[in-house]
Formats: sequence, C-alpha cells, structure tokens
Amino acid sequence: MRIRVHGKNARPLAGFFTAAVLAVGAALVTASPAAAACSECPSGRACYFVDSDGTGDFDHPTACGNFHLRSYAGRISSVKTHGNAVQLRDVNQNPVGYVGPWTSTNLSRAENDKAHWFAVIC
Repeated sequence: MRIRVHGKNARPLAGFFTAAVLAVGAALVTASPAAAACSECPSGRACYFVDSDGTGDFDHPTACGNFHLRSYAGRISSVKTHGNAVQLRDVNQNPVGYVGPWTSTNLSRAENDKAHWFAVIC
C-alpha cells in the first residue's frame, strides 16, 4: 500500500511529524537535570552546592543554626552566603571550614567534600 505525502494531505502529515519531533525534543530537554547557579540562591540565605562555582544540586537552611546536610553530607564543593557567615563541620561536628558573610566561593581541597553539618551563624 502506498501513502500519499504530497498534495492535499501533505500539510496535516507534516504538522503531525513536526508536533511529534517537538514533543520528543521537549521530553529530552526536561529529562536532563538543570544545573543550578549561584544566582538561584535565594536572597538572605546561605546555600551549599555539590559542584564548584556554585553549580549542581544545591539547598539552603531556612533559619540560623546547625543543620545536618543529609543527602548532601560529604558532597559540598561551593558555598554562597547572603549576609550570614557559615561554618562547615565534619561528621563528628569538628570545624572543617568557614565562609564569611556576602561570599561566593569554592571550598579548598581541605574543605571539599568534608562537611556533614552546615552551621548558619546569626
């Protein structure tokens, strides 16, 4: 059986293929995780990122105090602070790093992937 793709029937068929290609492309774009950037850190918060330069997965406490990093424990590579300093602490609560207020920085080799606790100092 032959399918007619030119003439009157070409436009609906072309529209169908265009829509299918766009739908697949949109699915591929939304399936890949978007990398965070320092600019996504909410104003007034101290954010921690799993990758350097304030990229990758990130989170932030919503108050002052000492917070366990849960799934981010041992994975933090950069920090951005909006006004409050933070202290990074290892699994035993020993200090492993400090980031001052109004700072965006990569952690040093000694600090990288060591923090299990994130203390927001107010």
